[in-house]
Amino acid sequence: MAQPTDETLQAGESLKLASASDIREGAVIRIWHDYYQKWIPGWWCEVLKVDGERVYLRDLRSGEEADRHLGDTIGIAYLHPRPDSLRSLGTTEQNEADARLAALRTEYERLDFTESSISDMSDVLRTELHWMDEHDRDFNYMREEFGIHEIAITRVGEELDRRGGMELMRQVCASLGNPRSLDMKWSGIGDWRG
Repeated sequence: MAQPTDETLQAGESLKLASASDIREGAVIRIWHDYYQKWIPGWWCEVLKVDGERVYLRDLRSGEEADRHLGDTIGIAYLHPRPDSLRSLGTTEQNEADARLAALRTEYERLDFTESSISDMSDVLRTELHWMDEHDRDFNYMREEFGIHEIAITRVGEELDRRGGMELMRQVCASLGNPRSLDMKWSGIGDWRG
């Protein structure tokens, strides 16, 4: 098995597989998934504390906190050679990600389909459902962005309901192959029950 690499490494740097003694407060680790040969979702995490068999972590990019069993962490966690640089990079990237999501939310909240054709609205639904399918594996780490994309799906559903009620919504849903994800997102719009 090849040693994992990471976009934050500089020339000549490598990652070190963490031992039990390395997993301590202040360490910066990332978890490798051997079976899939890729990093598990999330980013570099700082160890907040080790309490018995639990390791408490904070994702340096998202700020989310989680805990893992120590035994499930040893042997698959890697240490970064420059943990302090990751702490500051994570803060910068989080600020950029927050700004990007705020801009995206503003864009989606301005969506107005009152003048759109059924074909155009179907294209929007197709695009949004495709985006969600592509990112489904990362849902837990992208909940906010999923919520933003759902705005378009909801707005299209509301406009279809306004124009033709349940019958028009059924026609459009059928034209897209009756995706269950659309059925669930439209639940509660007009008479639609997903």
